[in-house]
Amino acid sequence: MPNRRNVLLASTASLVAAGLPALSGAAYADVDGFLTLSERLTERRELDRRLATQFYMAFESDWAGLRRLAEGGETNRPLARAVVSAWYSGVVDRPTGPAVVTFDQALVWRAADFATPPGLCRGTFGDWAVAPRAAG
Repeated sequence: MPNRRNVLLASTASLVAAGLPALSGAAYADVDGFLTLSERLTERRELDRRLATQFYMAFESDWAGLRRLAEGGETNRPLARAVVSAWYSGVVDRPTGPAVVTFDQALVWRAADFATPPGLCRGTFGDWAVAPRAAG
């Protein structure tokens, strides 16, 4: 009778043998390139590497296009827009529909630094009740 350890080892080995990039490590080889491309497209520096990895994995079907875009070999505006949109909205389009990668770390909150993501308090309790200072 197989024990849990052997089942897990066999499952992991079969996934790696099948070429599942998330487990084999092959997919992570170009995260640095994707991060550099993202910084160039968004014109932002010091983007979060953890988010870059998640976005990169979400663009799995477009890895070849991302590589060509990063190398400057092609100008794929729809793909470039999709990368920028993902960073600013935190949402990626998947074949099954939109998927949220991040909410409060999306670049929109840096661009609109006067706004706070709904459901996230950045001040003391009740700070929303105080009227903002007048501009001028």
